[in-house]
Amino acid sequence: MLYMAPCFIELLIVNLDQLHKACKNGNSGDVNTLLYTTGVDIDAPDNDGHTPLHHACEVGSERIVKLLIQEKANCCKRDNKMRTPLHIACLRGHHEVANTILSLCNKKDIRKMLNAVDCNGYTPLHTAGNERIVKLLLEKEADVTKCDNKGLNPLEVAVEEGHEDVAMAIVNSEHWQEALRNYTSTTPNKFQWCPCINNKETHTTPMRRIIKNMPDVAKVVFDRCCEIDKSPDYYEFLEDFDLECYCTHPLQWQFGVTALFLSWIILILSTRKLPVIGIYVVMFVRIFNNFMKVVIFALLLILAFAFPFYMTFYDAQDRSQKIRTPFITPWRSIFKTIIMTMGEYDMDSVLQQNNERNSADTRYPVFAFSLLVVFVILMPILFLNLLIGLAVGDTEEIRKSADTHRQILKVKFTLPIEGVLRPVIGARLIKKLDSLKKEATVADVKSQNRPLAKEIKDLRSSVFQEVKDLRSSMDQLVHIVTSMNENKKGED
Repeated sequence: MLYMAPCFIELLIVNLDQLHKACKNGNSGDVNTLLYTTGVDIDAPDNDGHTPLHHACEVGSERIVKLLIQEKANCCKRDNKMRTPLHIACLRGHHEVANTILSLCNKKDIRKMLNAVDCNGYTPLHTAGNERIVKLLLEKEADVTKCDNKGLNPLEVAVEEGHEDVAMAIVNSEHWQEALRNYTSTTPNKFQWCPCINNKETHTTPMRRIIKNMPDVAKVVFDRCCEIDKSPDYYEFLEDFDLECYCTHPLQWQFGVTALFLSWIILILSTRKLPVIGIYVVMFVRIFNNFMKVVIFALLLILAFAFPFYMTFYDAQDRSQKIRTPFITPWRSIFKTIIMTMGEYDMDSVLQQNNERNSADTRYPVFAFSLLVVFVILMPILFLNLLIGLAVGDTEEIRKSADTHRQILKVKFTLPIEGVLRPVIGARLIKKLDSLKKEATVADVKSQNRPLAKEIKDLRSSVFQEVKDLRSSMDQLVHIVTSMNENKKGED
């Protein structure tokens, strides 16, 4: 028996090869003989992963396909490219073979085959090359929204490959709306750049592809969208908008932000000559100049803590997982140190939070907390108080000289303008005065003196009355003093 086993195995292999060859050649008689007279595995694949059913679908032999399925061949078996027999039949355009498979297999296997994708993400509907097969698959409820590895649904693949009859069959079906509701990303040329779209992508839709490549199919879609008895929602395909972004170059945006900031600073500096807020602008500029004298010292202090913080709190695991922590890079460490100098510590972000009950806050807890204590003493307490002291100490002195400095700025601003306007305004004023000059007559002098004489008379009478009242008051005061003296003598 052991001697006969290798011979039996070799015979099975020979018979299997013959079955594959018979299916490739479309010889249904040999296939029938091999199936009933030998014990070959009906689903055994060859080197390409093709089963006898794959080969029968390749050549389009409806009789062999029916025979294999009746002998319980696996309709969902896949080859090395992940294609089912239905994929092969649709790809080769064998309508009768595809119809036989969908008629003889059970509903569960049919659902699997209709939604099965190959190595390119293609379903049988993607590979269908003629109108009859597409209609057959749609009748069996094939999914028209299924997308391949490039994000294209069956309608878009048909448009891109030039199968106008296939595209026409889909847009004439009851699933045409679902097929049109898709958009895909396309890689633009290397000169395009858009900060609002990830990975420098632009977008397109099935409707755009149809309009570009198949005007006749586009006309059918337009007609279906404009049918009176249809829902207004179908107009979404006619009102397709451009999803591309027309943002400016990032350098333009940054220059624009910088220009906006500098314009406001210039406006603030120009108010130094105003009477109310000008003095405070001058004081601010003076204090800023004093701060710039100690900025190098401040920068050295910040760097003295920023780099030790980076070395202490850096976590390579966070870096590998692309988790942004305050000390993940030297630049973020410097910025975080500046924020901490202002008193914003945010300890939860400074310390490592691994959500583990027994894990340490940092790799070097003693050193890390000691460094934080030294930082709190030197920066928020000593350094900030030093800056506040400089600002407060200089404020009174600056306030005394700020008004004088503002007046100097006002004079410097006024004199050039006066020098420009004086020749023009002065000449016009002199000319106006000359035109008003005329010779004075005696009557004019008398008419001008009458109001003056009246005013002098009124003033004299007013002064006389005031002197009279003052004299009366003095008499009363003298009488009071005299009576007080007399009373005092009587008491003595």
